[in-house]
Amino acid sequence: MIRNYLLIALRNARRNKVYLIINVLGLGLGLACMLTAYTFFAFNQEFDSYFSDTDNIYRVQRTLAGERASQGIGERIPLPLAVTASEEISGVQEATRVFAASELLRTDDEVFSEYIGFTDTNFFTFFPFQIKFGETGSYTGTDKVILNEELASKFFEDKNPVGQTLTLRFGDGQEVSLTVGAVVTYPENTSFYYDAFVPLSHYLAIGNHNQDDWAAGIRSNTFLKLSSSQAVNEVNTQLEKFVATANATDITYKYRDFWVIPFRDSRVNENEIRGDATYTNRRINPVATIIFGTLAFLILLLACFNLTNTSIALASRRLKEIGIRKVMGGMRHQLVVQHLLEIILIGVLAIGVGWLIAQYLSVAFFNLWDTPFSLDDVNLWNMSLALVLLLVLVAMIAGLYPAIYSTRFHPATILKGNLKLKGSNWFTRSLLSLQFALSIALLIGGFVAISNTEYLQNLDLGYDIHEVISLGGLEPPEAQMLLIEAQQHPKVKIVSALRGSDIWGNGSKEVQVDTATFASRIFQVDANYLETVGMDISVGRGFNADRASDYTEAVLVNVAFVEKMNWDDPINQRILYQDTARYVIGVVQNIVNNLYDNEQRPSLFRQIQPERYSKVMIKAAPDDLAEIDEYLQSRWKEIVPFEPYESSYLTQAAMYYPIREMRNLKKVYFFLAVLGGLLAVAGIFSLAQINIARRNKEIGVRKVLGASVAKIINTLNREFVWILAVSAVLGGGIGYLYNWAFLENFYAFHIEIGLFPLIVSGVIIVGIALLTTSLTIRRTANTNPAQVLRDE
Repeated sequence: MIRNYLLIALRNARRNKVYLIINVLGLGLGLACMLTAYTFFAFNQEFDSYFSDTDNIYRVQRTLAGERASQGIGERIPLPLAVTASEEISGVQEATRVFAASELLRTDDEVFSEYIGFTDTNFFTFFPFQIKFGETGSYTGTDKVILNEELASKFFEDKNPVGQTLTLRFGDGQEVSLTVGAVVTYPENTSFYYDAFVPLSHYLAIGNHNQDDWAAGIRSNTFLKLSSSQAVNEVNTQLEKFVATANATDITYKYRDFWVIPFRDSRVNENEIRGDATYTNRRINPVATIIFGTLAFLILLLACFNLTNTSIALASRRLKEIGIRKVMGGMRHQLVVQHLLEIILIGVLAIGVGWLIAQYLSVAFFNLWDTPFSLDDVNLWNMSLALVLLLVLVAMIAGLYPAIYSTRFHPATILKGNLKLKGSNWFTRSLLSLQFALSIALLIGGFVAISNTEYLQNLDLGYDIHEVISLGGLEPPEAQMLLIEAQQHPKVKIVSALRGSDIWGNGSKEVQVDTATFASRIFQVDANYLETVGMDISVGRGFNADRASDYTEAVLVNVAFVEKMNWDDPINQRILYQDTARYVIGVVQNIVNNLYDNEQRPSLFRQIQPERYSKVMIKAAPDDLAEIDEYLQSRWKEIVPFEPYESSYLTQAAMYYPIREMRNLKKVYFFLAVLGGLLAVAGIFSLAQINIARRNKEIGVRKVLGASVAKIINTLNREFVWILAVSAVLGGGIGYLYNWAFLENFYAFHIEIGLFPLIVSGVIIVGIALLTTSLTIRRTANTNPAQVLRDE
């Protein structure tokens, strides 16, 4: 029986090669999108599955209190908690910590800035890594460094580097000599994505950090090994007592609570934990995977709808076969199985095509987010199960209705020749309308992404982002020398120096005004900073480099600071910062430094001496920045010979992530819109074929009676015009509502969508569809009517 099913399926495939190729390619593209979406899902689902035996390992998490309460969940914990918890809480067997920072690693010949994981020496007993060279047991000493495979290749190519010496150079110029103990390999979807692992004791010693001091400025991710899962509640209860201990010694960083969650808990993702609240990798934002998964499923639906319409179109050619098989005793369920088997065979071929396409598509999509992950990195057994489920899903969606529809007729009706399939019924019309509506909605998303990207790039943030380049990671003497060198270039307008981030300052610190104490963002800058970045002073004056009191007594505040204090006249108001009284000399206008929200936070600016500089900023015309950057790189090699050149445009610092997101969305939307449009065109081609086959005699008669080809095209296109009109309205509505909701929920600043993208998208998709139907009808209308009427 199965052999007969297969023989009939192969014969039908040979007889309908064109439809077979169209469906296999279309369905293959849809499955490629689903496989790429599955790769995103697998990245999260298989996250940290690389590590074995982690059932009793837990992460310590925290939330903050007071002004920082809105920062959400974090994993940076006071250093002493790890040791204290393992000593004082009975359910805790052992603890380990991880701190991460970008530092320099060098040999005698090469130097690279790398992301270093500073860990306790028992770290590799908690988390066993796969080893390529050496062994991690030697990490119990303090003179070892463990490299990942990529960094080992960078320094030593493919040679075994165990026993080789590297020098770790810290930001203050101090160096530590380390011996390579091992090279480890791991996928991207693990918590620990560092380039190298170095004992935490080195970082503590260099910075004079006391790991027993609850007020130490350094915090780490902390992992606890519990005796059993039953100990969790007791551990969480006992951790609460450390909140008061931490808050009693650190008044600037108030904690609300500590607790533990399983190491592989799905809540460790970009939505729950922000990037600056942990030193470990996280899962992709589940919202992003849901959005992309939904879009990919819609593309698969479009491909399935095409297969459905094509199957209905081909059913008219197989009516006599169906009638004869019923007369010969064939049961209806056997005919349904025959049809589903043919759909499954198409699906198997499409999976092969989709797999090949997804190999490249998944890499391209992950590269948009700078994540080296692909289909080859997912679990093979999980992938196989997913493919089987997809195949069943395709068979049910694309094959069930045509199978039931084409086998429901009585054999006598079929063999008498009285039966003609109605062609485009309500079901096929609905499928086609939905196909084009989704294509229009996706194209609208592409146009919205383009417009919003341009809008964000030209948004007035309250400072100049297009005219400033900065050099960071400097020691004060290096910063001072580069400041002088930059001033020598004739195209430089002005230079400035600061300590900390360009536009985010040095983090938040507690300040006191009268009896009120609250957190304020602190900026440590020189007198030229405001002019360099283009910030405006609304009241008072800026810093004066020649006035000694401006270094010790004066501060600037922003408008949000003034509004928080309800000051009518902010000048000369007294602020207590770091136990020193300072007085407001000017008010800086608020700036936008976060495009995802418009929350204006109080900020305080103070002028620092040159011996505290760590970053240099240079302002020039946008067209001159590349030349100046090249000039500074040549001077850097002489002033900072042991460090790689690091420069960044203020545009990158201020808007890198939101602009990258919108550009990526633009690429995703346009790719899916083109793909959806192609599938929809294939669908309308199938439906046009049904109508033409049904109305062949009518076309022949019209030609005999003198109708022109253009008249015939217009007549037969009327049905499609109504279908496409409904699609344009439906697609415009879906596209508008979806993109409006997306912009409203993700960006504080965005465009108003307007009618332009809706109209242009509708015209493009509808125009392509009408061109397809017209060409299809024209080919038949040009046929000699004598041939058509003779057959009839």
